[in-house]
Amino acid sequence: MVMSLGEMCKQEGVDGLLRTIDRYKKDYGGSDSLFAFIGDGPDQKRMRSLAAEMDLSDVVHFAGRISDQDLWS
Repeated sequence: MVMSLGEMCKQEGVDGLLRTIDRYKKDYGGSDSLFAFIGDGPDQKRMRSLAAEMDLSDVVHFAGRISDQDLWS
């Protein structure tokens, strides 16, 4: 499992990560891998759409915002 924790905005480079995951999945299968994105932000809807367009729903999970208390418990 690979996890990204941060705001879903252009500066975070989530779109680049999704493209890398797409390439990894095409090159290596990657069906036994899981990539989790934790956070919310102005680009979350666009990142979800991009992941769907790339057919990454089997390996990418968007958890949305998780409170600090829940994250560390």
